[in-house]
Amino acid sequence: MAVGQISGDLMAGFRKLGTDVFVGTELHWTENFHNSVELGYAMRGSQSNYTLDASAFRKFTMDYVQANVLFTYFDERVTMFHLGVGYSQLVRASYKAGINKTEINANQNVFNGQDWSIIAGITFLLKPKHGLTFRTQYSLSNAFPDGPYFNYYGNLAPVGTSNGNFAAGQSRARKSGLYHQAISLRYTYRFLK
Repeated sequence: MAVGQISGDLMAGFRKLGTDVFVGTELHWTENFHNSVELGYAMRGSQSNYTLDASAFRKFTMDYVQANVLFTYFDERVTMFHLGVGYSQLVRASYKAGINKTEINANQNVFNGQDWSIIAGITFLLKPKHGLTFRTQYSLSNAFPDGPYFNYYGNLAPVGTSNGNFAAGQSRARKSGLYHQAISLRYTYRFLK
């Protein structure tokens, strides 16, 4: 299970629910240090609060195929600490304004088709093969290209305008652009010999 937001889109809060499904392999260098490579499907985006006025509801959905490279420290008991990078390719996107949903072809350049992110996480092993992983991810790439994108009213608007569209918002960490953030809780199964 994952929750996400787009930093700077003026819809604060991790309200966009999604799923992360990954498979991976580990390369052990020592008892404590290893690398892992993962390949999977990640659901990202953001959404506004639900309100009594359905016309005020907004939701971005962006689904990615993602490859991660992680560096892991294992304390040899129950805890693994992860740090790494991820590369994502957009495979599906949509935008919902009020009761209207617009499917967006990934080739339309409304969203950036590629995303790089930094990943940090911790896994608590319940048994040698079973664990729970808490992970956070923050994009290094802007979610929108330098061009038009949707404003709150579902219209395309040029970047730099301030008439209530997403260009009026920006990431507080970066002072420009809009970036994916995600927090996930995963069940982890390790195929051990």
